[in-house]
Amino acid sequence: MSAEEPDYTQLPLEERLQHKVWKARLEAYQELTNQFQKTADENDPVFKPYLANPELFKKIVTDSNVVAQESGITALCALLEYGGTPAATRLRQQVIPGLCEKGLSSSRAGTKQKTIEALLWLIELDSPDPVVELMVPYLSARLPKLVAGTVKALYEIYSQFGAQVVSPKLILPSLPKLFSHADRTVRAETSNLTVELFLWMGDSLEQILFSDLKPVQQKDLTVAFEKVKDQKPTQKRLLKSQQIANEQNAAAAGIADEDNDVVMGSTDEPATIDPYDLVEPVDVLSKLPSDLTTRVTSAKWKDRVEVLTEVEKEMNVMKYLDVDYIELVRILAKCIKDVNIQVVSLAAKCIEFMAKGLRTRFQKYIQTVLTPLLERCKEKKPSVLDALNGALDAIFQCSSLSEVLPDTLDAMKSKTPQVRSATCQYLIRILKETKIPPTKSEVAEIITSAVKLVGDTLPDVRTRGFEAVGTLMKICGERELNSHLDSIDDLKMKKIKEFYENAEVKSKMNSSTKPTKASASSVVSATGSKGSVPKASSTKRKSTIGKPSSGIPSSSSLSSSSLGATSSIAKKRTTSSIPSKRGPTSPLKSDPSNSRLGSVGKSGLTGRSLQSTTSSSLHLNGSNNSHGLTDAERVELEQLRQEKLKWQQEREKQKWSLEESMNDSSKLMKEIQQLSSKIDKLNEQHTSDLMTIKSRETQLQRAQSDLEISNLKISQLENEIELIQKQKSASAFTVPSFTLDASSISNSFHGSLNNGHQKPLQDSNVSPYVNESTSSSLGGLTTGTKSIDGLDRRVSGLSIDSNDQKENGALYTRATLDTSDESWRRAAEVTSQLKARIEKMKAKSRASSQRNL
Repeated sequence: MSAEEPDYTQLPLEERLQHKVWKARLEAYQELTNQFQKTADENDPVFKPYLANPELFKKIVTDSNVVAQESGITALCALLEYGGTPAATRLRQQVIPGLCEKGLSSSRAGTKQKTIEALLWLIELDSPDPVVELMVPYLSARLPKLVAGTVKALYEIYSQFGAQVVSPKLILPSLPKLFSHADRTVRAETSNLTVELFLWMGDSLEQILFSDLKPVQQKDLTVAFEKVKDQKPTQKRLLKSQQIANEQNAAAAGIADEDNDVVMGSTDEPATIDPYDLVEPVDVLSKLPSDLTTRVTSAKWKDRVEVLTEVEKEMNVMKYLDVDYIELVRILAKCIKDVNIQVVSLAAKCIEFMAKGLRTRFQKYIQTVLTPLLERCKEKKPSVLDALNGALDAIFQCSSLSEVLPDTLDAMKSKTPQVRSATCQYLIRILKETKIPPTKSEVAEIITSAVKLVGDTLPDVRTRGFEAVGTLMKICGERELNSHLDSIDDLKMKKIKEFYENAEVKSKMNSSTKPTKASASSVVSATGSKGSVPKASSTKRKSTIGKPSSGIPSSSSLSSSSLGATSSIAKKRTTSSIPSKRGPTSPLKSDPSNSRLGSVGKSGLTGRSLQSTTSSSLHLNGSNNSHGLTDAERVELEQLRQEKLKWQQEREKQKWSLEESMNDSSKLMKEIQQLSSKIDKLNEQHTSDLMTIKSRETQLQRAQSDLEISNLKISQLENEIELIQKQKSASAFTVPSFTLDASSISNSFHGSLNNGHQKPLQDSNVSPYVNESTSSSLGGLTTGTKSIDGLDRRVSGLSIDSNDQKENGALYTRATLDTSDESWRRAAEVTSQLKARIEKMKAKSRASSQRNL
């Protein structure tokens, strides 16, 4: 060191870590890294000051000098690597924000890589979800390079550990926004992350993500997915819990071959990730129209179709909130019975969406909708049948064969052929898809209903019956159904056998296919990592290990078996992609005679099982006496260390469970507030409904009173009509009885003129030229008739004067139109003839009077 620069090594380490000169801090960080690498185990006293004060490393990873910062992040990686799980759980909350803000956005490639390595260590040593939760907020940061660095770190996390270990649920909501980011680097890194998720999730990623992306983005991702769809992802890095499980399985199996390495990741095809578990539930009821009940019962079919279209759009979600949907289900079940097929199709689609969104929680609504759906299968339009079948299949997927079978068998007895055929086809589908075979009683019920369809009069129904019997025979076997098929002829049995041979089912009732306890345990153990050994095989290997007659394993046997296991594990660790944690730090560990301690030194004493620790203490009792501890004390010390480690892990788990419970309580409080607001709205709506009902009742009472008044008026009018009809009938009886003597009228008229006795008629329209004799002769026409006063008035209204001719004609015309009775028509004809004669008499009288003058 030059004379101009002071020697900072003389200062205490704690002072140099916070020194104002960056070179002093740099040297302190490097010395700190060397100290961590030389520790014996994760309980070394060197770690205690930094675990007790996590804020110190928060400042280290955010050092203002980029060179010192990189060295500080390297020291953090060493602390996590050699400090183990306690260091990760203690420093996680303090260092991750600084690593994201200053490390991932750094301009130095080495700093970025060390930051990502530190994040990987934090995930490996503990649980992945807390780390990812602390990283997610930086996906929406303003600085583009910080966003791009965070996305790249997430890509490395999923690439190393896989989406089965690190749940994608936390980052999926952020991907659409990242694809729309203005920075090109952010979009490119997001595309890489999405492709990596596709390797683990498959097509389920498209179901979740594509609905929120633009068509161009969907097209680009589809092209990228096609390039990698044949690749099988592998887990390159194991969690600490997975490593411990593999070590325990390897030790229990007695693996002594050094070439039999611990597999880092499964090479098998990863299990399919259900997208249902990755999305948040949606409160569908709050999005439905408030006037749904009113509009869905409208008399106009267009109103019903319009409201159900709105409902279908809102119900097309993947996951439903667990609330009570019974009212909505009843409305949809009623719509299934609607006369309009568009309403039926929309209601069936809504039921399908609800069954898929609720899954097993939809079972309590099955009885309400299943029978209406089956009965409506009588429709012939393909689009309607497709919607109904989609709803029926979704109902079966969220239930079981036993739950849908009773209603299905009842519908197979329907009088409508289309219903029998469609229901039998549905039965065939569920028999092929069920994974739990039917019971013997259910088999008897199914075969009884299917045999009836085999003898149906319609060919289509008979074909469905043949297929149903053949599919059931595939599940149960021929022997199980022989007693039920005695009445079927050979031709029908031939067709049944054809369907039996071609049927593909997922369950069988054969006893050989039922798993035993041993095989079931093997299946459970096989679902773990590739490195784990099935329980059945491990049991067999344990039986081959020699044991003393007393039942207690000797120290030599324990030492040899555990030594082989730990040495193979140690060799794998040195050759795997995970860097070595530490080399031998003492002459005791570097001694070839003590290779057993060297083989387990990387994970410390706590990384070994109690059996191996006990055997090692018995094997090395002579050389360890120099430390002043007896073998019993050393065993007790190891037990206490393991109990402490377990206690720390349980404490962390309880801490996280407490935080989760707090989050759940906050969510419940929000839900309570939402429910209270809904209750208030419902109360207001209830009050308005009551007011509406009262107003409707008042209107109804008024309408009833108006109806009574109208009935009274109608009765009065009916009485008047009856009275008029009686008068008409009486008139029709009296009018035809009179006769007219034209000659007498003419003689009396001329006689009165010649005698000069002229007297005008009183109260009539007849001309004053008509004398009394004429009037008396006219009055004689009605002699003997007492009820013809009206006719008398009409006849007396005749005028001989030409001025009154039109008025009299109109009067008699109205008289003839007032009634359609035959007698009145004859009277009108007689009257018209009488008028004509009177006109002739008038003309003659005038002519004679002129001659006299």
